[in-house]
Amino acid sequence: MGKLLLTGVDGNLGQLAADVLLTLEPVENLIFCGYSEESLKKYAEKGIETHVTNFNNPDGLAEAFKGADALALISMPFVGAKRQNAHKNAVDAAKAAGVKQIIYTSVLSAAHPFNPSIENVDHSYTEAIIQNTSLDYIFLRNSLFVEAFTSDYLRAVEAKETTISKNMGDGRVWFISRKDCAYAAACALNNHLLHRAVLNINGLEPLSYEDFLAIGNKATGNHITYTRLT
Repeated sequence: MGKLLLTGVDGNLGQLAADVLLTLEPVENLIFCGYSEESLKKYAEKGIETHVTNFNNPDGLAEAFKGADALALISMPFVGAKRQNAHKNAVDAAKAAGVKQIIYTSVLSAAHPFNPSIENVDHSYTEAIIQNTSLDYIFLRNSLFVEAFTSDYLRAVEAKETTISKNMGDGRVWFISRKDCAYAAACALNNHLLHRAVLNINGLEPLSYEDFLAIGNKATGNHITYTRLT
């Protein structure tokens, strides 16, 4: 049996997934990839096989992925053609290395063909190139990370702002913690039962931004309002 490979262990989501994976698998079954030797040092010291990888450059990727049965591709932290190309490089390298399954951290809107957002286009593209290979896959379509919204809320509090402007209207979001998405990614990489699966990783209930602000204001004692943009 081959190893389990986790990419992006130097990022916010990947690092959390790495922590969970270490509770599920012995270190000799793992391969961790990141952008720098320094970011991988603490894992190498545990006895984990590590590789410095840059998905913008395909050179050496297949060699880094060699020996892995399953690979968790944490989506890149940039958008547009650059991310699409980076993801394609990773998928091509996985095929060349003999990887059997890719676990990809996608987004809920990837299922919506009429959503024109850059995020949606990137994730839909990546899902499509994976599906058009012989690779097995699990797509984890994550909802929006609540941490991004709490950080923005706390920024407004610190800046003594009285309102936050957004163009979300009354649309609702199943906010979820990044930690929960990392847990899902680690468990998906560790599993042996799911094949060609698409999973929506959602929070417990749909909230509008006004709902979110009400929770934040109650928890902190602030009174920040919501200004709707078109």
